[in-house]
Amino acid sequence: MGFEESDGGRKEVNDDEMMESDEHGVPDPEDIIAVVPLDDVLEGRVNVRDLAASAGPSVESDNENIDVSDAELDEEDIEPPSDDAVLKIEGLHTKDVFSLDVSNCKWLASGSEDDTALLFDVQGDMKAAALKITDHTDSVTCVRFNSAGTFLATGDMSGKIVITTLSSLSQLCLIDDCTDLEWLTWHHSADILFAGGGDGMVWMWLISRNGVAQSRVFAGGAGVSCTIGAVLPDGKRLLTGYADGSVRIWNLRDGTDIYVQMPSACTAGDVHSSLPIGVLGCQSGIAVIINTDNGKIVRAVQPRKSNPEEEKEEQEEEMEVDNSVETVRLSKDHPWVAVGTNSGLLSIFDINSGIERHKCDHDGFTVVKCLFRNTADGGVHILSSCLDGAVRMWDARDGEPIKVLSGGGSEIFDVITVENEASAKIVTACQEGVIRVFDA
Repeated sequence: MGFEESDGGRKEVNDDEMMESDEHGVPDPEDIIAVVPLDDVLEGRVNVRDLAASAGPSVESDNENIDVSDAELDEEDIEPPSDDAVLKIEGLHTKDVFSLDVSNCKWLASGSEDDTALLFDVQGDMKAAALKITDHTDSVTCVRFNSAGTFLATGDMSGKIVITTLSSLSQLCLIDDCTDLEWLTWHHSADILFAGGGDGMVWMWLISRNGVAQSRVFAGGAGVSCTIGAVLPDGKRLLTGYADGSVRIWNLRDGTDIYVQMPSACTAGDVHSSLPIGVLGCQSGIAVIINTDNGKIVRAVQPRKSNPEEEKEEQEEEMEVDNSVETVRLSKDHPWVAVGTNSGLLSIFDINSGIERHKCDHDGFTVVKCLFRNTADGGVHILSSCLDGAVRMWDARDGEPIKVLSGGGSEIFDVITVENEASAKIVTACQEGVIRVFDA
């Protein structure tokens, strides 16, 4: 029994009514620390703050402690992503690894954000580098072996290129002609190195045993970055793409060119190993197939979402959603082209018809690179690497997933295959200086 004030004065309140009033702000008996006369408080004989402090931690404080411990427990309960690598090379690079290349199943090279390049003997102890190249002054984004397996070219973002002789593991020469290096590639059969720069210049160097024997410049970018470059199968021409969407097919002998315009900036490119076909990936999400003999556009293709509603929403938010093509790859044995985007789309198109044969889902993660791979049993696989740290393997004939190789959640920036009669490996360049090797 208790009392409460009303307009008509004090009235009695029974226990049930008191319980109901608790729901409207009256403290629960268990929450009461002590009962003191009001006069003692008003006249200063009792300090309410001292009384509360002597009672110990507040209920709110207890709840905060519980929340923190629960959060820590939840983090402990979360299992880290699995790591399927059969070998992890770590501790040699100190920052992200950006580029990989392999030569004759003998040498593996890597370039890193730590301004160094490493050379590994694939047939030896890969946990130790055979050579560390330290002459760079910026992130090493390009590493390339020549076709004969005698030279290694490593290039950093500032434009400095180091040529290493593999037989002696010694530096042959330094090249500092290029500005803001975008790409490096060697000629298929000669010791000629090509590079594209941020100023639009394309450089060509003839490399001899004594260093640079000759050099030449192809100026077609008008100050716009030359973002891609590839030597055509005949060895006499070079395909280049630029940040303004222009494409040029250079005649290496006389310096003339065929000009083609893409719908937007060129972000990826590939050329067929034997046919006059090239493909350019664009920032707008379109891939354009061209005839490299005459520069004519054969057709344009674009990966699209399976859900029409999602596609519609993406078009409505065109300014907010980026769907740039990150990688393109032509199959050397089939009329197929694979196109991967930074929105997680990977589609395989028929070159002759332009029809999308298959769509490979990547859960929205950026597709960094894709590769076609012929298997020993006559099959054709396509490998795709993602920023989620996984390498996915698909059957290129029907688009069915085969397996996923997890890299512990570590972002992947490059992927290559190392294959011989005895084994097949997949090597990835990962964040935090790690190189992973998987069984294919």
